[in-house]
Amino acid sequence: MIKENDNINIRINEANEEFETLKRNKETRAYILFILIQFIRTIQGLQLKSFFSLYSSIYDLNSLVFWRHTGIALASYIIMRYKKINLKYPYQIQHRIWFYIRNVGIYICISTWMKALSIFRLSTCQILSGLNPLMTIIYSIIFLKEKLHTIYIIGIMICFTGAVIIILNERKIEANTKNDNSSTQNIFIGILSIIINVNLFALGNVGQKFLCNEHLTPEEQTFYFRFYSILITIKVMHNTPHK
Repeated sequence: MIKENDNINIRINEANEEFETLKRNKETRAYILFILIQFIRTIQGLQLKSFFSLYSSIYDLNSLVFWRHTGIALASYIIMRYKKINLKYPYQIQHRIWFYIRNVGIYICISTWMKALSIFRLSTCQILSGLNPLMTIIYSIIFLKEKLHTIYIIGIMICFTGAVIIILNERKIEANTKNDNSSTQNIFIGILSIIINVNLFALGNVGQKFLCNEHLTPEEQTFYFRFYSILITIKVMHNTPHK
C-alpha cells in the first residue's frame, strides 16, 4: 500500500514537472514571437518613413492604407482556403463588441501611427510606442481581471518615465535634427496620434484575447480587421476631395 502511494506521488511529481517544462517552452516561444513582431514593426516603420521622405509630394495616407490592407486581406483569405478554415460570421461571435473594437480600431491605429511617423523621427515613434505594454497591462487588469504583479508595476514606471522624458524634450530633439515638423502644433498632433494609437492598440490586444478564447483563428482575425479597414478607407477616400 505504501509503495503504491509512493508510485502515485512519483507519477504526480513527474506530471507536474512535465507540465512546468511545457509551460516554460510556451513562454519562451511567446517571448521570441514578441521580439520578432517588434522587429518586423520596426522594419515596417522604416519602410513607411522612407516612403514619406522620398515621395512626400505624392504621399496619400488613405491610398497607402488601402493597398496594404488589400494585399494582407487577400493573403489571409488564400491561407484560409489552403487550410480549409470556414470563416465565422460576426453574428456567430459572442464578444461582438470586442470584435468591432478591434476591427474598427485597427484602421485608426494604423492611420495615427502613419501620422506620427510623418511628424516625428522613427526612433521617437518607436520609443513612444513602448507605452503599449503599459496600457495593455492596465486594460488587461480592468477587462480580463488579470493580477497585477510587482514586476508589472516596475515596468509601468519605466515606460511612463521614459515617455515623459521624450515628450518634454521632443521639440528640442526635432529642432536639433533640422526637422521642419518641430513646431508646437505638429508636436502636439504627433503626441496625440501616439496616445490614440497606444490606447486603441492595447484595447485591440484585449479584444484579441477574447476572440482567441472563442477559437477565432489568427487568419480569420487578420482577414476581418483588414477587411473592415478597407471599407472604412474607401468611405474616407470617397468623402475626401481630390487635390
